[in-house]
Amino acid sequence: MINNIQEKPLSDRINGILGQIEDLSTFYQHNEDILDIYEGNLLPYIEELMCETLDNKYYSQIKHRILPINFTQKIVDKLAKSYSDSPLRMCDDQEFVDFYVEKGAIDSAMMLGEEYSYLNRGYALKPKITNAGKIKIDTIPYDKFLVIADDASDKTMPTVFVEFMGETERSIVDEQGRAQVLNLDWYVAYTDKEIIAFDAQGTQMPEITEKINHTNPIGAIPFVYGNRSVSNIVPKQDTDFLKLSKILPLMLSDINGAIMFQCFTLIYGIDVEFKDAKLNPNAIWELESKKGTDKTGSIGTLQPTVDSDKAMDFFKNILAMWLDSKGIDAGSVTSMDSSNIASGLSKAMDEMDTTEARKKSITYLQNEEKELFVLLAKLNNYWVKIPEAKNLKLKTVNIEKIEESITIEFKEPMIKLDYTTEIGNSVTMLQNGLSYREKEIKRLHPYASEEEINQIFNEYGTERTEVGAEPVEEVIEPPITDETPEIEETEEK
Repeated sequence: MINNIQEKPLSDRINGILGQIEDLSTFYQHNEDILDIYEGNLLPYIEELMCETLDNKYYSQIKHRILPINFTQKIVDKLAKSYSDSPLRMCDDQEFVDFYVEKGAIDSAMMLGEEYSYLNRGYALKPKITNAGKIKIDTIPYDKFLVIADDASDKTMPTVFVEFMGETERSIVDEQGRAQVLNLDWYVAYTDKEIIAFDAQGTQMPEITEKINHTNPIGAIPFVYGNRSVSNIVPKQDTDFLKLSKILPLMLSDINGAIMFQCFTLIYGIDVEFKDAKLNPNAIWELESKKGTDKTGSIGTLQPTVDSDKAMDFFKNILAMWLDSKGIDAGSVTSMDSSNIASGLSKAMDEMDTTEARKKSITYLQNEEKELFVLLAKLNNYWVKIPEAKNLKLKTVNIEKIEESITIEFKEPMIKLDYTTEIGNSVTMLQNGLSYREKEIKRLHPYASEEEINQIFNEYGTERTEVGAEPVEEVIEPPITDETPEIEETEEK
């Protein structure tokens, strides 16, 4: 039998929380860097790597040829597609679910959460009422919070959640008794019973939570934690994502710099003095043999060679292995050659099969979204009582009913085919009588308007008829014969 340690009040744990934040500083820096690259700020990281590994003179000459191609954006955008189609959400209180899906923009919040889950292996959701009286769900990246698990029976269940609030001005008194104003980081910590605020020096900020008497009014941590680790409350860093995000464009930049120097012929002279020689197409050089020597001067050239094809093959293999490690089938990447690298890379990335990776992600997202709706039900019943939510006209809901009946169903991930293959499949379906023309047109042109669909039928020379709208031929009465049974007429009374 496991005896759980009695939880200490949050006020007694402030120093320990600050210590854990400090211990995880490398973890947070890693997450911050990969998020920065994902947002598009890749170039400074490539420049830093090249400065560290190349001669300064050489680097200054090829700096303008750096290729900051952001593979991270392409890969994450390709993987995080679970919410490209809204999942089917069913509940006994469907009105409650539909209301928060619309007002809280849940699809957008969860889509961003899925992106963060690939980048940092975790994220958090924070439902709230804004100062304008609107419902908003913040998606928090994993460099803005700390999660602690105290329950010995389940080390992956959060019992303390700490939100990083940024910096604030704090008045302090130094050892000499002088008052100072400093910008300090500050935090808000939550359990299912307490909420307190404190700064980076461990001083409580009671003014933040005094309105609720420093207690948690809903009886649950008001965050949903999306964790991609199966055994740790804080997931291990996915270090290859950050490393390869920088190494791949660095490799391309190295190849590009080498190709630049391959274009120039090196001219050398033996026992020759060059007088103001310039490399111009119409230049005339004045050369003299070195004085004091009887050797005959000579001029020669060197043509630098770079095996760019082998270098590109190595790059493609590294990219393909990395994608494979993420559950992405990228077989077409290795089929590119030097003549189609620009267009081929883009096409290969578009054709990547992420089906298996997305199936795994959906399993997590279903559970996390269920937790979100249960949390929203608890918050809803609290928001009903506060003036900030008055204009929302919220109704009290049955939390247990929602928790027991809510189901989330995602569209089954399918392999994306190229457009030519899609057309071939449609033609085959029509030829074998397994589909009809309008259905296949809508599948191939999902965003076409009704007018555009009518125009397509007009180009076919076929009139468009809605399904089920075929005219019914007039019924012809059968001829009366001796064998036709008589129908007795009944008089109206």
